[in-house]
Amino acid sequence: MSAQRARPKDDSETLLEYVLDTLSPLPNSLKRHLEHVSSLSKPCAEAQARAKQLEEDTLAKVAAAVLDHPFPAGSAVPSPAALARLALPSPGFAGLGEARGARGEHRALCQERLEAALQGLGGLGEHIQRIDSTLDQFEGFLRETGFFENKGAKPGDQVAIQLEDGNGEWVLGRVVQHNQDTGMYQILDEDADSANIKTYNLPESAVMQLGAAEPRKGEMLNCVYPDTTSFYPATVATVRKTAASTVVYVKFHDDADEMGVVHEKPVLLKHTFKL
Repeated sequence: MSAQRARPKDDSETLLEYVLDTLSPLPNSLKRHLEHVSSLSKPCAEAQARAKQLEEDTLAKVAAAVLDHPFPAGSAVPSPAALARLALPSPGFAGLGEARGARGEHRALCQERLEAALQGLGGLGEHIQRIDSTLDQFEGFLRETGFFENKGAKPGDQVAIQLEDGNGEWVLGRVVQHNQDTGMYQILDEDADSANIKTYNLPESAVMQLGAAEPRKGEMLNCVYPDTTSFYPATVATVRKTAASTVVYVKFHDDADEMGVVHEKPVLLKHTFKL
């Protein structure tokens, strides 16, 4: 099955409109295969249940016929073939053909569903390839026209990094390199001294850019605790701007002194981030 070809771009629409319009619908041929697979699900299940019930009914009737047969006292136990011949006159054997027919119907429906699913799978693979190709072309256009936005941190930028996935602890690092194709960062640990330089290779999910939009009073941030390179949650008290930088005065959580008072501490805005 061949995938539905993308329509030509209309001069009256933007490239973005064209990309969204051509990627959103599935090809009609693929839709038909998927709908056919779905439509066979219930008949397959019903045929299986019917065949199983007929087989169980037939076995029960045959067993009853064999048990009711008057065997001579002291005779040997008949072989399975002989028992089957004894049960031939029973109503159970009359239903054996019906049970076989139901099982054959079930197999035929399953085979039809399998073939439709395999055809749909092939069409889905072609459709995904077409989507990938269209997105690659769109990305190339954005890069050529200068509209492609690189949202990653640049070499030399300070960032917050999470060394163990999901543990919630963030520390200060500095970007050495960012690979846009793989999304991987090479990060220098800002807490390491010159004699013990540590670098980490981290995914984008473990790297947060710092210095977001100016926070508001009462807003929660993650901030570098003074004289450390570790981030802790804090609540904004005030924001003060100078010619050189913006300083956020925050109250760190669980930071009360011996009197139970939480004092405001100054943190540079560029050393904060929001999750």
